[in-house]
Amino acid sequence: MKQFRMLLTGLSFAILSCNNPTSTNQITDSSMAKTASSKSLAANLSGCYEYNIGQDTVRLTLKIDSNLVSGTLFYDMYEKDKAKGTLKGFIKDSLIETSYLFNAEGMDSESEILFQFKNDSLYMGEGAQSFKYGKTIFQDHNKVQFKTAFRKINCP
Repeated sequence: MKQFRMLLTGLSFAILSCNNPTSTNQITDSSMAKTASSKSLAANLSGCYEYNIGQDTVRLTLKIDSNLVSGTLFYDMYEKDKAKGTLKGFIKDSLIETSYLFNAEGMDSESEILFQFKNDSLYMGEGAQSFKYGKTIFQDHNKVQFKTAFRKINCP
């Protein structure tokens, strides 16, 4: 009889532990929420943006697929040379880190461009830069300030 009780107790624990869905469901729910959040952010960020000050205009088109970012960036600065090129990069949390390959004054160049999504707006990063590895990069990502706000517009 004692062995039967031990066997019954052991079976009860085995059955109860098999029916404990919390850890698996919590992981699944958390992963699903993170995926839904990423898809929602990608849907919110993908599109066209513009920044105007005086007669200067900067136009940005972003396409976000999962954590990969692509797009175009066009600088139309009054009485200065225009610059037009493509963006490729990635998004992590609310920071978009891209490499901007562009042409200005007939010369091809590359520059690091950072954007941050905050308060339902997209901001371009500003800060000290240097020329390394054949392109212009930010000296310290922690010191980049995000002040220039782009407004979302209908894509032409």
